[in-house]
Amino acid sequence: MVQRKDLIFILLLLVLAYVAWQQIPQLVIRGDGFVYMVSSTLNEFFGRDYFYTGFELSAAVLGLILPALYKTNISYYFYTSLFVMMIINVFFYILLRFITKNKVVSFFGALIFAVNYFGNFDMYSQHCYCFFTERIVPVIFILPAFLFLHLFLEKQKIKYYFISILLYFLGIGMGHFVVLFTAPFFLYPIFWYLFKNKKIIERTKGILIGAPYLMTSGFFVLIQRVHEAGLEKKVGLLEFLLNPQATQYPEKIVRQLVYWSEYEPIILNFGRASLHSYIDVQSAVSITPYVVGIYILAALILFIKLTHMRALLLTTIFGTLSIFYLNAWFGQYDVLNQPGANRYLYLPTILLVIFWTLFLWMLWKSKYRIIKILAIVLVAIYYLLNWIIISDMFRDVLFWDRSTKVTYQYMNSIRERLPKGTLVVAPYPEVGVYESMFFTEQIGNGEVEFLAEDHPYRDWVQAASASAHVVRLKYDKECDCIKEIKIK
Repeated sequence: MVQRKDLIFILLLLVLAYVAWQQIPQLVIRGDGFVYMVSSTLNEFFGRDYFYTGFELSAAVLGLILPALYKTNISYYFYTSLFVMMIINVFFYILLRFITKNKVVSFFGALIFAVNYFGNFDMYSQHCYCFFTERIVPVIFILPAFLFLHLFLEKQKIKYYFISILLYFLGIGMGHFVVLFTAPFFLYPIFWYLFKNKKIIERTKGILIGAPYLMTSGFFVLIQRVHEAGLEKKVGLLEFLLNPQATQYPEKIVRQLVYWSEYEPIILNFGRASLHSYIDVQSAVSITPYVVGIYILAALILFIKLTHMRALLLTTIFGTLSIFYLNAWFGQYDVLNQPGANRYLYLPTILLVIFWTLFLWMLWKSKYRIIKILAIVLVAIYYLLNWIIISDMFRDVLFWDRSTKVTYQYMNSIRERLPKGTLVVAPYPEVGVYESMFFTEQIGNGEVEFLAEDHPYRDWVQAASASAHVVRLKYDKECDCIKEIKIK
């Protein structure tokens, strides 16, 4: 299906995606971002019996490999995440290519996915590098798994089904976070046979095909209990569902959809600095009726116009609702009051982009040239809006992290001249607990220790008394540099 001409669209996709995200390697890892890269975490994880049952397997494996390769060259870690992002973008294009059989529409959808701010920024930015290691890498398996499921349903070749199951098993096993994406795999075969077959018995076949995906997710949740609590909550799924007034899950589901679609403040405040600050709860509440109305109208139009895609359409709708519902049930963040980019919106982004790709496909199939031009304009505007908000957010993030980056660079630069037994007291908040551990383990080599000046567990003054040499670093805002003070 993928032809040489597709390479042009893939290349264009990668170029445009890179333009939007090119500042990723300039970011720095801070705080909990190092949690899977320090020996205390890794020793605890790999020291367990059956460590591979843990939900953070992907993060722990990468936390072992990446520091061994990159040491304290922080930009290399982000080049890796940028590279993985591009791989996933290509996989997404290929998935859409097999679904739509149309190069242009596949490019539209893949570009929308690649530059989506609300689903991507929190995952790839400096917020926590652990989000990338925990949740992004498994998607490399999940997207091809869904592709092979589609190929099986379309061509009825059993080898595609087994490949899909295997990839799904690997994806869920690497990072249990993607268990949230179970619903699309379970529902797609059900809806497929519901619309493709007239016989009642044949229609039930989809349940049997989807069941192994559901059981795979259940299996990993079950074995996770070897070391963690699994998915146990005080309020069960059914109880949560039957008490909408108390749990507010209908409102929380809608709010997540609106937060993912909150471009109105960006348009209204176009040209202003710190655009992300205008993305707030009040704005989301005010546009909720319009956003919900647009989605309902678009879904109805697609259901009527793209009759051969009804199975996928309903999969995207109910799959998205399922993820939003689980996000509300887990309660890991304040769903109602956390607008903007959010790691919990990453998996729904996959389905929501497929939904809008179907809509663009419907427009592109029109015999009227003006409708096709409209599709191009909509994609161009979408790219522009997301590129602007991404660039705006990078501008602020890089400003906030400037002192940390300068500190890291200075610690790297002085390491070679530091004698054995040196204690380097690093400025806070530029360097905290995890930063101290990471730099000590990676470049200290048992001879030099890096310690934050405001360390909650170890006082640097006491540590200095046992050190042969002590150097204290201070960040000077006026010169944007580090001042070094030799104490001992």
